[in-house]
Amino acid sequence: MGNGYRAYYDERTRAFLTERWNTPLGEQVSQEIFRGIVNSVDLRFILERYTLQTKIYGAWFPAEYYPHEHMAEGEFWVLHGYDLRGFFFNEVNDYRGTASFDKMCLDYAIFPKGTNLSGLNLEMTSLEGAVFYECNLVNTCFAGAGGGGTKFEKSDMRDVLLWDARFQGPNLKGCDLRGAYLEGCHLKDPVLDFRTRFDESIVRQWQNRRIDDLEAARIYRQLADAHRSHRFYGRADTYYVAERRMAREQLRVELRENRRLAPKLHSMLRLAADYVSDAIFGYGARPAKIALWSTATIVVFGLLIWFFDLVSPSPSLGSALYTSVLTFATFGLGEQLSPDGDLARGLIALEAVLGVLLSTLFIVTFARKIIRDQ
Repeated sequence: MGNGYRAYYDERTRAFLTERWNTPLGEQVSQEIFRGIVNSVDLRFILERYTLQTKIYGAWFPAEYYPHEHMAEGEFWVLHGYDLRGFFFNEVNDYRGTASFDKMCLDYAIFPKGTNLSGLNLEMTSLEGAVFYECNLVNTCFAGAGGGGTKFEKSDMRDVLLWDARFQGPNLKGCDLRGAYLEGCHLKDPVLDFRTRFDESIVRQWQNRRIDDLEAARIYRQLADAHRSHRFYGRADTYYVAERRMAREQLRVELRENRRLAPKLHSMLRLAADYVSDAIFGYGARPAKIALWSTATIVVFGLLIWFFDLVSPSPSLGSALYTSVLTFATFGLGEQLSPDGDLARGLIALEAVLGVLLSTLFIVTFARKIIRDQ
């Protein structure tokens, strides 16, 4: 129950899971369940009275297989005391302070619009095809829960606990998941839209648990892939950069732990290259950074040319900046100016090299974003 991607049911079984609650006995049990919820009664005690008693392959139920021969019209039974599959939670809309739903099987259950499940314990629940539409799920515990096709559309999921939860294809359109704790959480092929919100910097602490750098990198990679698959490239780039920075922290750990000279030097080179990559062009995701570095290079070299009179004749500040632009763009110094001394030649050559490198990086990074965004 829970902690898995999918529970597969054939069409006949799925129909039975919902239709059984519309039978006379099913409606009676539904009322018992709602009274139990209001009075904080453990729902397992209610459901166990209606457990199907039959043998399959020599073993007594409960089991997660629904025998078709017991699905006659008008029949009502449950597999075990955890079986609330297909239940429609329509008579109570505020479940705060009610009995725990932990470990319950809520596949294909429906929580209608406006249902308040804030702070409820849904730990280890099975949620295949369950519907939470515009529900209040603030601070709700889904630790170890899972299922395929679960619909959380437009729900408020701030501060939700998704520790070790596993969902395949969950509908998270319009959901606010800021403050969610995502350690061990696997969201495979989630459905997102522009209103879906996650933290740009994930929550790393919950009670006495803390997400380490390696797990944080995995979470950021998962979020980047999810947003990239929906063409939300700006957010995908944000999580990609965060992932790379978490990976860099792992490099720093390696550097501290290495005692041998060769591995230590290798880690130092990788770490230095990582810092440079982040600072100059944001791991290929931030062409604006290259533009800023290019502008700074032109201004700094222009000021050096003006202040130290590195070219002849002595230039004004405007002429020095103009000269710096021409040098950066590898157009030369112009016809009227020439470098004055070896230091001037060296600095001008350095700016030309930097101009080539930064211009190439900008073109490649910007073109990548343009092609990707088409």
